[in-house]
Amino acid sequence: MTKIVCVMFVAFGLPVVAGCASSRIGDSGLSITGDENGGQIPGSVGKSQKPAFEIVTAYCAKFGKKGFITKMDFESGTMTFECRQQRAKPVA
Repeated sequence: MTKIVCVMFVAFGLPVVAGCASSRIGDSGLSITGDENGGQIPGSVGKSQKPAFEIVTAYCAKFGKKGFITKMDFESGTMTFECRQQRAKPVA
């Protein structure tokens, strides 16, 4: 249940700020590796995940996509995410 809430929070709850993500993000100490399809944030699990969620959202927004957390590895501390293109539902 918590995982679903986190994914929904990333997808809908955070403001989309394009261009804010880079390989090293501000003073959070987190770095991101990936491409337009997704990536990983080493050392982000086990700490406050809020900066990591914001990084994923901003990173995927650069490509016009939404970020979805797909895996949180607590042993290595790595968060894996995907950037997905969202399609509007057809109106009936």
